[in-house]
Amino acid sequence: MTEQQEKQPEPSFEELFAKITHPKQRLFLENYPKFRYVSDTERAIGLGERTAYNWIEDDKVFNDAYEALKKQIVKVTVALHEKNIEDVCLSAKTPAQSRIFGSLVRLRAEAPEKYREKQEEHRLVGDITVKIAVPGYTYNPVPLPEVKKELKEGRKAPAG
Repeated sequence: MTEQQEKQPEPSFEELFAKITHPKQRLFLENYPKFRYVSDTERAIGLGERTAYNWIEDDKVFNDAYEALKKQIVKVTVALHEKNIEDVCLSAKTPAQSRIFGSLVRLRAEAPEKYREKQEEHRLVGDITVKIAVPGYTYNPVPLPEVKKELKEGRKAPAG
């Protein structure tokens, strides 16, 4: 491979889409962003159960267009997530937790390699087991005033 071939940018989705001539393949790619799942898109446009998967596996032009479309969707999703975070930071009226959580759920579905939670990893170092990575977020509510009072007085809080 020459240096000039290596430096050529990847073709855009629009360029790849223009190469597709099969009307059902074009229809699938036009509708995929609405449904985001191959099987849902197949059902919506009336394709057989494995048709699109067969195209993805067997048709290089279709596969390239499909992968470019997925990358484009991830870019848009990431941009929307970043905007949600910006809105949350700048607006006291925004329900922060629900908007950020919703964006993260979508991002984990679209780009799991980048946004999945890190699993704890245990490694043995000599005779000591070390936990690596930060555990996921856990909900830790502030105790009610009566529970705070009981804790302060040294009484055991009732199990709830």
